[in-house]
Amino acid sequence: MDAQRSAELVLLLDALQKQLGHLQTECEATKAHLNALRAQYAQKAQTPPPPPPQHTA
Repeated sequence: MDAQRSAELVLLLDALQKQLGHLQTECEATKAHLNALRAQYAQKAQTPPPPPPQHTA
């Protein structure tokens, strides 16, 4: 493998590693958001619904 091809591959690897880092960060943020939504849903699921309005005739 010549030096130019090796340098191109090193640059490509560097770019892919940066992209992977961004995706991992985005994945962690999405996971945290999902966990927050799950907690919010669980809290609402435990709360009994309000009674229906009473209609007086």
